[in-house]
Amino acid sequence: MRGYLGAVTDGNPTAGRLREWLWRPPRAHGETIANRTVSFLELFYDLVYVAVIGQAAHHLAEHVTARGAAEFPSPEPPPPSS
Repeated sequence: MRGYLGAVTDGNPTAGRLREWLWRPPRAHGETIANRTVSFLELFYDLVYVAVIGQAAHHLAEHVTARGAAEFPSPEPPPPSS
């Protein structure tokens, strides 16, 4: 294999395995990997998604408009000082 990936991975067994992994066809839908465990990083990302979706739902429940949806990613302004 020539090109950038071939030039970078030629002669390196670890890089060769990476190249094979990148170019293999995807698994069929529903096919599972035996003895695979979930990492703490995957669980953390799942928790982050749940928190973001919960915050979006809370915000959009109070502001049911297109403007409310656009305002969600921006931080709320501080309350006025007296």
